[in-house]
Amino acid sequence: MKGSSAPCTLTRTQSIGDDIIPTSPESSLQIRPPSHKLGPGLFHEYDFFKLLHLSTLKCFMHRLSLNARYHRFGSNVRIRFGAWIGAAVALSALTAPNFPSLVDQSVGNAFDGLFVAIPIVALLTLIFALRWKELAQIMSEEAGGFSRLPVRLVGAASILVLIVLGPTTGETLAASGIAVILTFYATALVVNPSTARFMLPYAAVYGAAVGSPAVLLWAFGEPLAVLSSGLSAGLVHIVGFPVAWQGTGFQIVSRAGEEVNGVVTPGCSSVSSVTMFLGLLALMHLDMKKDSRTTAKLAVIGVLALILLNSVRILILLWVGYEYGSAALWGIHDWIGYALFLGFFLAVLPLYARMGEPNHTAVVTVGSPVVSV
Repeated sequence: MKGSSAPCTLTRTQSIGDDIIPTSPESSLQIRPPSHKLGPGLFHEYDFFKLLHLSTLKCFMHRLSLNARYHRFGSNVRIRFGAWIGAAVALSALTAPNFPSLVDQSVGNAFDGLFVAIPIVALLTLIFALRWKELAQIMSEEAGGFSRLPVRLVGAASILVLIVLGPTTGETLAASGIAVILTFYATALVVNPSTARFMLPYAAVYGAAVGSPAVLLWAFGEPLAVLSSGLSAGLVHIVGFPVAWQGTGFQIVSRAGEEVNGVVTPGCSSVSSVTMFLGLLALMHLDMKKDSRTTAKLAVIGVLALILLNSVRILILLWVGYEYGSAALWGIHDWIGYALFLGFFLAVLPLYARMGEPNHTAVVTVGSPVVSV
């Protein structure tokens, strides 16, 4: 005679043994009647249901224990994550004390200096949301305060070096930004050393995205400014309003008779948007694990498209200056590039998601040979 109740199983036998024997730590209990041999008419329903009630109670208590362990697991992970963020923010005030003021100086008054930070913060939030289960599983493997001690010591030493170099790295925005990124990574090594491998690609991509624009501006800024000016001049000719060009400089006489002069500088040559795009594409490649050839194709197409899109941005600025004067031109100058770039990236994201296949290898074993497909 057998009965079952998920997730526990109930079995009645006539063999001699213990009254209640747990058969699985997960869910199963085997129930036996009293140790004497049962014959017809000797089985009491009361004894059976008493045992059934006891087994159900044991299953219920086991479930409570699993739930308690699950909530303790989630609580510990959230504490570790919060400790990492809090410690990294606090230490950044020592390793990069001038970073907030440098950001404000570089951004100007556009949206009170916060607009540039919004995409980066949003991307970080999205990455942690999409990969939270994986990150939480890694953080749950921390054994204690002295686990992976060499990794923790490397992180602590890195933080001390960054604090000593703080006055030097605080002289430029790029160096200060890299110091902040390294501070967050080094703090992760100290607080959650098991996340070192998980965090390293993101730290490398962010560091390259922050540090490379200065190098790219020096190497390609002027040629790209000349290219953008030439493309913009062609677009202006197609649209059909008067602009006088001299190299990368331009002059407009608005409809109201106001003279508007400007120069397409290396900073306006699309280097920043190209760098940010390549950095974001690298992060998407890490998350989606796409084939490298697919990522490389989109990188080339995206860079060319952004150079053309930057010329469209310059065209819009010139048209606004021609129609409404210099105040209107400089009024949209600070944010129109970010708006166009955001629209471009939102268009690229679903395109990239549909391109190619994830870069993974499945191993199929048939007999003794191993075939990679």
